[in-house]
Amino acid sequence: MDETEAWPEEAIKRLAKAVRDRRDELNVTQTEVSAKGGPSPATLSLIESAARSSFSRTTLRKLERGLGWAGGEAMRIVRGENASATGGDTPTPRRVPIETGRPDVHAVVETFAAWDAPPKDKLQVLQKLLEQAIKEMPNGS
Repeated sequence: MDETEAWPEEAIKRLAKAVRDRRDELNVTQTEVSAKGGPSPATLSLIESAARSSFSRTTLRKLERGLGWAGGEAMRIVRGENASATGGDTPTPRRVPIETGRPDVHAVVETFAAWDAPPKDKLQVLQKLLEQAIKEMPNGS
């Protein structure tokens, strides 16, 4: 499945339920998800009401960011992968901590690896991160 084709109705409903469940779990509004880098409240409403037959990768990446999901998690939900251990058909998304003082390094690496970008773009991001880290190092370290 990709963004250019209509997704099956059950896939849209799976995503809608997972998003509603995650917002309930976090106890956040659509506006708060949007403020954390998620899609607009209007788009979140469309997702949660299963009102569209597909969403762009950009929208799904924003959704993952706003809900604290690992990269690629929204499409895994759409495809029905990563189903819960209870045998139900509702996937259990992997979580990325969204409000911690220190990021989960494994989640950051996993999200970066799942990022759908050309290798050159990934290298440029890594270069900028390294440059920033070097600037922040105390002298002599």
